[in-house]
Amino acid sequence: MTHYLSKSDFKVARTCPTKLYYKKNRYPTVLDDDQYLKLLAKGGYMIEAIVHQLYPEAVHVSHDKGNQAAIEETQRLLAAGHKELFEPTFVSNGKLVRVDCFRMIGNSIELIEVKAKSWDSSIERPSMNKKRTAIIAKWEPYIADVAFQKLVLEEVFPSH
Repeated sequence: MTHYLSKSDFKVARTCPTKLYYKKNRYPTVLDDDQYLKLLAKGGYMIEAIVHQLYPEAVHVSHDKGNQAAIEETQRLLAAGHKELFEPTFVSNGKLVRVDCFRMIGNSIELIEVKAKSWDSSIERPSMNKKRTAIIAKWEPYIADVAFQKLVLEEVFPSH
């Protein structure tokens, strides 16, 4: 079985390398049966359903058979000419990402990250401080998440 550094692994490692060790070795955590986290995940699925309505041509990549099958299905769909995919899986240099919504438009790629979060854009720009000189700390993990995905996509598609 091939081991990858996934974006969730990357996020865990940024907080504590020891947590990554325990995660990769499948140690149980107090969060395994957290009902509140399960409820939040359901909210994310609802937002995902809305995104699916925005891109009706997009094909969903199955993850039922594991990462390797998802990687192969992603490659097969792209080779067949599909340009919009939900949850395609890409791997490069030991890093693995599952992109929420992927769109290839000519030589450009749109990476769309789906989050169940809202704000009033007329009042604030949520990710930057008022002077627009720094990222607000609570948004930094989201930006790091997307940056990790962007890194892998740049490695997989160097000409895009």
